[in-house]
Amino acid sequence: MKKLLPVLVMVLMVLSNSVYAKYNKKESEVKKNPKDIVDFYAIIPGEYIDSSIGSLSFQERLDYLEKGPNKKVVVDVKNAYIYISAIPGDFSVNQTIVYFVKSDKTKIIAVSTTGESGECGEYSIFNFYEYKNGKFNFVTDQVIPKLSIDLFAADTDKKSITAKINKAMVYKIELPQKGTTCKVYPVGICEVDNSLGLDEYNKYLEIESNFAYSYLELKWNKTKGKFEFGKKFK
Repeated sequence: MKKLLPVLVMVLMVLSNSVYAKYNKKESEVKKNPKDIVDFYAIIPGEYIDSSIGSLSFQERLDYLEKGPNKKVVVDVKNAYIYISAIPGDFSVNQTIVYFVKSDKTKIIAVSTTGESGECGEYSIFNFYEYKNGKFNFVTDQVIPKLSIDLFAADTDKKSITAKINKAMVYKIELPQKGTTCKVYPVGICEVDNSLGLDEYNKYLEIESNFAYSYLELKWNKTKGKFEFGKKFK
């Protein structure tokens, strides 16, 4: 029996690592009653996530959750968390999908897409959707407080921040695998196609070089059904 233990352990490890490659789900049933984060990932409209995944069919999305070359996959059903990092084309793409639950049990589906682009380096897109009556409704502006450079800038620089600079700023929201607190990072402003004049862009670079905080927290308020500002970190 002792000799069989190592073999049994290896078999269990293989099965646990490959479990997500063998889904037995019916699209019609999942669309009618999605139960976990895998279900929401499989049925969310393609235009709401990165095209490398959004263009896939229901079953292809489930199969895509299997780990492979140049791809990292984390599926944590218990914590309603999916993370996929892959290189579907010339650049890497990181896709995160989680959900937060309101006091009335309504789920808010959060989608974060980050990666690399040829011109601007890192890019970031994030949106939130309320799943209700079988539909994903856009609610980003309702659940996320307004982000601005003032939240990260030094006090001496805040008067120099213009409306155009604030509008051009890109932020990254790091969705949590555990807990309900997100982290917000200021990604920056792309040097090209940013609608800023040269002087205004240079002013932004000065402000950025003197940021007082590197990121801040957004804490989920289950009762209110939205996020609120938490601590800031240098």
